[in-house]
Amino acid sequence: MTIFWVVAALMAMTGLLMLVPALLRPRAKADEDLNARNVRIARERLAELEAERTSGVLSDVLFEQSKAELEGNLIDDLREGREAPLNAAPARLTLAVVWLLVPLAALLLYLNLGAPRLLEIQASQSASPHTEQGGKPSMEEMLIKLEAKMKENPDNAEGWYILGRSYSSLGRYPEAVAALERVHQLVGDNPNILTALADVQALAAGGKVSGRPEELLRKALEQAPEDSTALWMLGMAMREQGRHKEAIAYWRRVIPQVQDDPKASAQLGSLIERTLKEGGLSEADIPAAVPAAEAPGVEIRVSVVLDEKLKEKVSPGDSLFIMAKAIEGPPMPLAVVKLKAGDLPAEVALNDAMAMSPDLRLSKFPKVLVLARIVKGAGPNAQSGDMESDPVETATTGAAPLRLVIGRIIP
Repeated sequence: MTIFWVVAALMAMTGLLMLVPALLRPRAKADEDLNARNVRIARERLAELEAERTSGVLSDVLFEQSKAELEGNLIDDLREGREAPLNAAPARLTLAVVWLLVPLAALLLYLNLGAPRLLEIQASQSASPHTEQGGKPSMEEMLIKLEAKMKENPDNAEGWYILGRSYSSLGRYPEAVAALERVHQLVGDNPNILTALADVQALAAGGKVSGRPEELLRKALEQAPEDSTALWMLGMAMREQGRHKEAIAYWRRVIPQVQDDPKASAQLGSLIERTLKEGGLSEADIPAAVPAAEAPGVEIRVSVVLDEKLKEKVSPGDSLFIMAKAIEGPPMPLAVVKLKAGDLPAEVALNDAMAMSPDLRLSKFPKVLVLARIVKGAGPNAQSGDMESDPVETATTGAAPLRLVIGRIIP
């Protein structure tokens, strides 16, 4: 028992000695201005919302709604804020009080609480099945609160999205589908929402992608032709239907996007290998285009270079898209190759295997426009500051090799 008290005293003394420099050193300001802190937090959240809008997670309508809520909360916080007091003198009186009261308080707490009572408190906390350690609410409790908020505000698309993904993480797939269907109704055919909805619908169907999930994924690809999740899942849908060559064609479009992820690359390679065996195929059976029975062997060879005057404006990690688009028809590309700007100069072949659907192949169009674009973002859609070549019109059958020069900045 004596050893216990000695050790306790030494620990208390050590802790108090650590406070001496801080309490004796003059301080220019004791606490941060609460208003400044609230403004800083609001700016950080606004930056997050803008990033989510840029990436497509939030629509413009949803962004404006979230921004308005953020501004309202900030105004309320600023009304309640108080500037923290200044203290320029060393806290000698505080130090003396601490040295006297801390050991006394520790002794009284121990004598009154004791280890048995602490154990009882811990046992009562762990006995509650709805509360996590430390008194934090469990996932179920948070879901109940979020569900109540959505009943009060049923047009909050962001809330429905969070609720849907939470249901999915808990394996409650039918409820996840209902929540994300509500988001789809509110924001429309946003590619990220379409892909998320297709994912939970497939999970609710026991992993089957064909059917409604496949329809949603094809809609997503109309706006985001190189969405890796949509391409990966569509490959699964083709495999389910025994269309092994088309499945592998979709997965090959994902390979450049996961080359920096060894785990995903290995998983994709294994999937392609198994599908080849299932279809009784070899690599030689998977040409750069879809099978000849379905379409002619269309291929457009393209070489791309970067104008010398733009080299200083390009980073090697910027995304490079080389694509063919219909002159008259759907706005989405008919074939796309994604590389890095560091791969320039580059030579590629655009072909029917890169089509998003059987009705959107190069071979379905007599003439197309081919162009190359360097973008700072993730998708091929042009934004101000991106760089691209002039589009070149070419025939899809018997086309001569093209040379593209990326030489202009998009205003």
